Amino acid sequence: MEARGKRTSPASRRLFPVVGKGESQGGSRISVAQFNILASNLGLPNHFPYVQLDHLNWGTRYHTIINEIKELKVLSVGNDKPELVDILAMVELSNYWESFKDDLEAEGYNSVFLKRPSITASSWSGVNKYDGCGIFFQRFGNQTKIYLT
Repeated sequence: MEARGKRTSPASRRLFPVVGKGESQGGSRISVAQFNILASNLGLPNHFPYVQLDHLNWGTRYHTIINEIKELKVLSVGNDKPELVDILAMVELSNYWESFKDDLEAEGYNSVFLKRPSITASSWSGVNKYDGCGIFFQRFGNQTKIYLT
């Protein structure tokens, strides 16, 4: 368990390289990170009684997530300078339009957001679902195509 006010540094996390068929033949390589961020309206004390209240606070969690993304760097092939990951996928993403879109655009990411198809109350939390999935991506060359299915 982490000490109060401290968190695990992304640099101390293990990143696993995946070598695809194309890379072994001189193709390009991309990096992907995925986060389940727990939508802002779902971090309720009655569902997480073991978590300190200030850690459930959306403002605190939001800044922790953004800082984590900024610190999560990878080495590209042939480049000694760590760079932001190419693609970030976030599930249970709320506050896309209010915060994430602009803040991650400032870091060089384009993005798309797909809202969860229903707004009915969750059987787990009893809270309406207003979250969705966001994909944030660095520009690849002069064209980037994202397909959502």
